[in-house]
Amino acid sequence: MLTAIEIVALMAVPGALVYAIAEFPKLAGWLGEFMEWLRPHRPRPQGPPIERLASDLRRISANLDALVAAGPIPGRILRVRSTTAAYDETLLIACRTLDVAPAGGSIPMSDEQRLKTEAALANAGLRW
Repeated sequence: MLTAIEIVALMAVPGALVYAIAEFPKLAGWLGEFMEWLRPHRPRPQGPPIERLASDLRRISANLDALVAAGPIPGRILRVRSTTAAYDETLLIACRTLDVAPAGGSIPMSDEQRLKTEAALANAGLRW
C-alpha cells in the first residue's frame, strides 16, 4: 500500500517534469547567470581597444607627415597644430590604456615629451 507522501510524489513528479521542459530556456539562463556569478571576475579594460589606438596613431602620424611635407596651403599652421594635438591626445589615451606614465600630461606636448612618451609606449609593446 502507498503512503500519502508517495502518492503526492507520484502526482507531482510528472507535473514538475512538464514544467521543467516548458521552462527550460529560462532555467538554462538562470543556470548560466549563476555559473557566471561563481567565476572570478577580471577587470575589464578601460578605453578603446589597443589595436584601434595603434591604427589611429599610424593614421594621424601619416596625416601630420603629409601636412609638414606639403607646400604652402591655406590654414596649414592651424591644421598642423590640430593634428599634433590629436596625436598627443591619442598618445595619452594609449598611455592610460596600457598603464604607462606619459612624459607630458598636457596638450600640446613638447617634442621631447612626445618622443619620451612614444618611447615609453614602444617599451610597453605598442607598435604603430
